[in-house]
Amino acid sequence: MPKLRITVGGTVISLALGLLVFALALGIAWRNYRGAYGFQWKQASTRARFRQIDKGIEAFRRERGALPRSLADLDPQKHLGIDSGDRGPVLDGWQHPLHYTVEGGFYEVVSYGRDGRPGGVGLDFDVSNTDPWPPEALPTLGQFLFEMPSRGMILTCAAAGLATCLIAFMWLGAPDTARKPAATFLACLGLTAIGALIAAVLISALHIPSGH
Repeated sequence: MPKLRITVGGTVISLALGLLVFALALGIAWRNYRGAYGFQWKQASTRARFRQIDKGIEAFRRERGALPRSLADLDPQKHLGIDSGDRGPVLDGWQHPLHYTVEGGFYEVVSYGRDGRPGGVGLDFDVSNTDPWPPEALPTLGQFLFEMPSRGMILTCAAAGLATCLIAFMWLGAPDTARKPAATFLACLGLTAIGALIAAVLISALHIPSGH
């Protein structure tokens, strides 16, 4: 079996290509899948609660001819579909109290997100019944990498980068590589990177958590 020609240039190119595939695959996975239910199920449950509250408030307005002064005025079972007599604060998906305000004939119900404080970014961003899908509420890259169940996706992207690096290293180190045209050289590297990138993005979808 012919020995590989290990060169500094070939090693650097292989490592750079592997890192590029890893970074691109991870970025694409984050952009494509960060809005999946498994990553946002608490926001999804908050939006479902908004819909419940909207229906309950409209029913209350039809009955009383006015908006409730607070969410505590709503009957849990009748207006919110809660099968208990609990009249505690109405909570969002993170079990933080929802904030209700009334101005004239208009009202707004706000969740302060995961941290329970106004403002924030990503999962901490505020959502409301009037704006339940703000793009700022999508998980940030930092949250995706370090605070969410994304380990399977990260490992998949890392595996794609490693495979690209090894394939490129073996191809660049083959004894006959130097005799091949530059176009063939670049095409092989490009196809290797593209194939690994596509595989990583597709396999990453299998690692979307189910939520809860």
